[in-house]
This record gives sequence, C-alpha cells and structure tokens, in this order.
Amino acid sequence: PQLLGQFLTFDQGFGKIQQSLNDISSAAMKLFGLVTAGWLLLLALYALLYQGYQRQNLGIMRSLGASPKTAGDYLWISGLTVAAVGIAIGTVVSLAVIRVVQSRLLENAVAELPSKYSLGALSDDAVRVMTQESQLPIWLLLLLAAAQIVLFALALRLQARSTARKNPRNLLSM
Repeated sequence: PQLLGQFLTFDQGFGKIQQSLNDISSAAMKLFGLVTAGWLLLLALYALLYQGYQRQNLGIMRSLGASPKTAGDYLWISGLTVAAVGIAIGTVVSLAVIRVVQSRLLENAVAELPSKYSLGALSDDAVRVMTQESQLPIWLLLLLAAAQIVLFALALRLQARSTARKNPRNLLSM
C-alpha cells in the first residue's frame, strides 16, 4: 500500500497483445482436440478396413487348419507392419512440417511487432535462436511415434484376436 503509485512500469505492449495470445492458445487447444479425434478415427478405420480386407485370407488359413492363434498373429503382425511404416513416414513428414510452420509463424510475429514495443530491431540470429528454442524436440516426437505404435499394436491385437476366433465359413462369406 505504501508503494502504490510510486513506480511506473512498462509492459512493452504485452497488455495490447494479451488477448491475441489467449486466442492463439485457445486455437491451439482446439487444433489438438481435432487432431486427436482424427487420429482415433484413423485408428478405428484402419483396424476395421485393413483387417476386414484380410478376412478372406484369414478364412482360408482357418479352413486349411490354422489355429485361431496363428491366424490372429498373422493378421496382427501384417497390420502392425503396415501401421508402423505409415507412422514412421508420418513422423518424418510431420517433423519437417512442424519446423517450417513454427519458423514462419515466429518470423511473421516478430516482423509485425511495432518498433515502439520492441527493444530495438531483432536480428536474424535472434529470430533463429527463438525458432530453435520453440521447436518440438526430436526425442519428444519420437516418443509420440512410439506411443502411436503401441496404441495401434494394442488395438490391432484385440481386433485380430476377435476376428481370428470366428468360424472360417463366416470369415469367407463376409
């Protein structure tokens, strides 16, 4: 209370951009939700379509005497192989996209800063350092890819196990 009004503070324009920052954060959370929902939809479609495509092969295997475990393992391993290759390619592409998008967003944000709010002109080196510091680490992206493979493996295993236990005639007629 005694110091109230004694000091004059400058926020470098943060108060004017605070709403924009909140909007960006809200948009990022919505995008995260949409991407997660899309990923779950892709997982469900992959499990249903790929394994549905393999039902005839499974029916033939079971008709020729393969056990449900052998047929399920075939379905699971073949599906997981395709999924793992897709996840690996997607991870490499997403790393490139993330790097380009983040650097362009940061460059545009810095370029639009009014000179009265900045502490002088930011050099290209400063923009490069900020871009590097804001990027998603490669180890985290690889961890996300590994988590995707584990989730795909679990979902495909459950689907393969239930599909392989069906009667071979039912598998061939679907």
